[in-house]
Amino acid sequence: MASASADNSAFLGWLRARGGFVHADVSLFSHLPEDDRGVVANANIAKGENLVIVPCNACLSLPSDGEEAAAEGAPAAAAHLASQPASPFLGSVLLLMAELAAGEKSGHRPYLSALPGSVNCVLGWSDAERAELKGTTIEDSTSPSDVYERDVKPRLLARPDLWPAPHATLEEFLRVAGLVQSRAFHMESENWVTGTRTSGTRLYLIPAIDMINHSTDPARRNTSLHKFDTRMEVEVDGKTIAFDSFFAMKADRDIVAGEQVLHTYGDLADAQLLHTYGFVDLGPGGDTGPGTAPPLTNPHDYVTVAVRDVAAACRSALNKAVEGDKKEMRDFDATLEAKLALLATSHVLAAPPSADAADAPAAAAAAGGAGGEFALTRRTPLPDGLLTALQVLLMSSEELEELQAEYADQAAVAASAGAGASDSKSSKAKAKFKGKKGKQAQKKEEEGSTATASPAEPEPLSLGTELLEQDEGFAQVVAMALMQIVDAAMVRYPTSPKDDAKTLKHPPPGGEGGVRADRLRLATLVRLGEKDVLQLLKKAAVMIMMGVLPGQDAADEAAAPAAVGAPAAGKKKRKGGGAEEGGAGRPGAKKAKKGGGGAGAPAKAGGGTTKKGGAGSVAKGAASATKGGADGATTKQGAKGAKGAKGKAGKPATPADEAKAAKAAEAEEERELLQSDDSDKVGYGDVDFDDGIGEAHDRLKPHAAPRD
Repeated sequence: MASASADNSAFLGWLRARGGFVHADVSLFSHLPEDDRGVVANANIAKGENLVIVPCNACLSLPSDGEEAAAEGAPAAAAHLASQPASPFLGSVLLLMAELAAGEKSGHRPYLSALPGSVNCVLGWSDAERAELKGTTIEDSTSPSDVYERDVKPRLLARPDLWPAPHATLEEFLRVAGLVQSRAFHMESENWVTGTRTSGTRLYLIPAIDMINHSTDPARRNTSLHKFDTRMEVEVDGKTIAFDSFFAMKADRDIVAGEQVLHTYGDLADAQLLHTYGFVDLGPGGDTGPGTAPPLTNPHDYVTVAVRDVAAACRSALNKAVEGDKKEMRDFDATLEAKLALLATSHVLAAPPSADAADAPAAAAAAGGAGGEFALTRRTPLPDGLLTALQVLLMSSEELEELQAEYADQAAVAASAGAGASDSKSSKAKAKFKGKKGKQAQKKEEEGSTATASPAEPEPLSLGTELLEQDEGFAQVVAMALMQIVDAAMVRYPTSPKDDAKTLKHPPPGGEGGVRADRLRLATLVRLGEKDVLQLLKKAAVMIMMGVLPGQDAADEAAAPAAVGAPAAGKKKRKGGGAEEGGAGRPGAKKAKKGGGGAGAPAKAGGGTTKKGGAGSVAKGAASATKGGADGATTKQGAKGAKGAKGKAGKPATPADEAKAAKAAEAEEERELLQSDDSDKVGYGDVDFDDGIGEAHDRLKPHAAPRD
């Protein structure tokens, strides 16, 4: 302990001698629960006060040019690295390795002594430990040892004076790479005089400031960090110290005594935090420890769903809804490429960056990676882009033609935005699809929102929920497709949510299977966080089946009917699927027709009746389709359900028979829906990144959320 205290004092003295400043009431070396450390306020600190100031000459950073590398006080390896180009990340790792190898000769020795011995980021995990992340958003097949052999080892062997043998090993490389990945800042600088801002790719290891921990919760954060390219002079022990740039960490709000000083490394999911920094953020309560399942609260947790998987889910759901009708399935297959191209040109899908402009739609349509994925977050498990894509993919060829005609000319659509619908087919198409942004977006527009899309970057197509409101059968098929998406995504993981919950509550002995107990727990928490997002998507699908659509007011959702098909008090009941409202070619209407109602059917037969089996259906057929989406069962009961609406011996059904069949179908569907949602039984929770070799997170600016 005495040695640690001496090292801490030496570090503070070294930083001060270089012109640095640490607030008198800030403790940089506070011990926190669970063997962690952090920065804590020893007394009340007012908003706006400087907490830490660090001149750039006290930082470790790869020189930007030869002149800087040759400057007085520059690290010994700086000149060599300036002449041997490497990525900012790899160059920073090599620089830190050289400084650590220099030992007492390093001008940054007090800072190096304050660094942790290791970090828990995934870069240093064993193959067995990395296998625990299979299926997650940070599953990575890249081998750090391959990178070391190919890109690092030759450099180390070429200059044994900078990297002597004991410090030129794979183990040391992985340790130092973890330190750089978890502690480096990628900064934007500001000139106080001119107000200009400059961004770049340079990384900085910033003493003292890199000790401040992260919080996902904005309410807990209390600092902001800035880099200033402005000359400054300070007096230290009667000596004037000048520097041309520095970093300043200020209090964003009042900080009370005993409160931890917290910053943000970005709006990152737990998977991203683990991958880069070696921890997950479990809120103010922290990890409740082995044998417990802490609540999962990170709002930035997300999973990705490839567009190819969305298309497959739509095909499967449609096949169940139409009971394998060959004409319907041929229509789906024949129009799939055109639908994907429309989603690309209407900016629901983004073309991969490498795609030529002329080939962008086709590239986005074919992509399963960047540009061909939807991001589902804990805050928005069913993003508008995914909901729109599902509706487009499930459209009939006739409806697709109408939508294509509307979206073919962006200027024409914008010009006709305020025009009323005419009697022509084209006008009806525009009235049907134009401006369907969901109720929340419509509410914003009614409140006078003036945000408009740039001509160069038009807003993505948004169909909202109006088609689902108009055609309940269609909504059921969309919900079935969502269930299929959840099922397909869950298969990516080697364990079930219940398996993960069991692992947390009853962890295996440490080291079993070559996996450290703490790393198994971290990987399990990441898996559960992503599965929790999928459970929220499943819940959204069940709500659609029950008639509660995305974007409805919380009051409406709270008043959701206890019995499927019964409208909640104050909630607008969705329209039936008659010939005028239902859209004759949509799969829900097709199903309803087999059940006895549907497009063109007399009103008495169900054309204007709203039931869960599809537009106008009073049979069990669509209920069986619902079950197919919820639990994967394959059913063929549509025709049987239609027959059930007749009396015995094939006699025409009486109104009483129809009512009885409808009531039975509704009860059966409610039972199936309730059985399909087991989220309340799961024993956990209440409810452009690639940080491998060569990249590090920007710990200054909030990270953009993954694109929907």
